[in-house]
Amino acid sequence: MTEPTLQYEILHTIYPDEERGRMSEGVIDLTAEEAAPYLSRQAIRLLPGQGRAPSGGSAAVSTGTPSGTPPDPAFTIPEDAGRSALLANGYDSDAKVRAAENATLLSINGIGEATVGKIRAHLAL
Repeated sequence: MTEPTLQYEILHTIYPDEERGRMSEGVIDLTAEEAAPYLSRQAIRLLPGQGRAPSGGSAAVSTGTPSGTPPDPAFTIPEDAGRSALLANGYDSDAKVRAAENATLLSINGIGEATVGKIRAHLAL
């Protein structure tokens, strides 16, 4: 039985194999084993809605955080304020989100001005 592939967005240049060569942008299909080294370097990220991300070469339930690390217990952003999108982009603590510029948060797929407003209001509590 072959390992299933998932789709990942390329964030930084990767070299997946001779056939595909160097890839600097776009989407790539990889198995968990193939994706693990790129995830650990944050060169790729799992596209949303796939439900799993590799962690140490094996499939695991996705929290959306790079390298399969769980979110910080102090990460209190609710789902309606972009929690999944933040996690998928490495923002796994309130401190990281608080330190991010609004423009940076707006560059995250799924986060618009209204969501940034919810995030800032939540963190002001």
